[in-house]
Amino acid sequence: MSTESQTIVPSCIPKKQFSRNQHGLICDTSVVYVYRDDGTIDWRRMIKPEFLVPHKQNFIKKGLPVPETTDGLKDTEILILLGGIKDLAKTRGYTQVSHSLTVPNDRYVASVCTITWIGNYETEGRAVSFSSAGDACDLNVNGLGKNFLAAIAENRAFCRAVRNFLNINIVSADEIGGDTSNDPQQEDSVLSLLRATVAQFGVSFETIKRKLIEEKVEGAEKFTALSDIPRYQQLELVARIKQKAAEREADKLKKEAEAASG
Repeated sequence: MSTESQTIVPSCIPKKQFSRNQHGLICDTSVVYVYRDDGTIDWRRMIKPEFLVPHKQNFIKKGLPVPETTDGLKDTEILILLGGIKDLAKTRGYTQVSHSLTVPNDRYVASVCTITWIGNYETEGRAVSFSSAGDACDLNVNGLGKNFLAAIAENRAFCRAVRNFLNINIVSADEIGGDTSNDPQQEDSVLSLLRATVAQFGVSFETIKRKLIEEKVEGAEKFTALSDIPRYQQLELVARIKQKAAEREADKLKKEAEAASG
């Protein structure tokens, strides 16, 4: 019988520990940051290959065979899996994720996801909150997913919040629904939500249009009313308007507190 002793490592001791440097980046050889020419991180190239898949619907609609891998495909022909979105968010670093749900009717759920990102050298060390919206209804969700509209809306909002903040233009698999045909009832629900939001916070259509033109949103120059704005963009605007209003209120309270203490 062997008398050799064995070293027992308690399970409460992690095999390795993660830490971030003064730039807000993970100091670990398993994370290899890729940079653009301007010095910012190219988060698109940080996506691990195992989290990228061909956009099957895109090829099927065109009557083309679906590739087995993403090799050589354009970003518009690729989808990111939810695991890849979570991996990117973890690498970038955040302190909080919150969701605000709106249910205009029993067939439609909208979610605004707000992520509080930790500061890094790209934000001059400042923590940044960023919001995006996602929706789910029986027209853009398949199969059993129709029984979990709230969860799907939250996933879509989360994916968009991560993608938009990190400037990634590849759509996530969770954002792809079923039949995308238009339903006036659903579109009216979103438009009503946007109209109520701009009225509540006093935002004019001209201000919104000017901002969309500055951001080079396709067709923004021709918008003549809120109803001309694409539905997904309407949801984004609701989230952004509410976030901006919250920031202004927080700034106002801070100044009042400073004045009182002074």
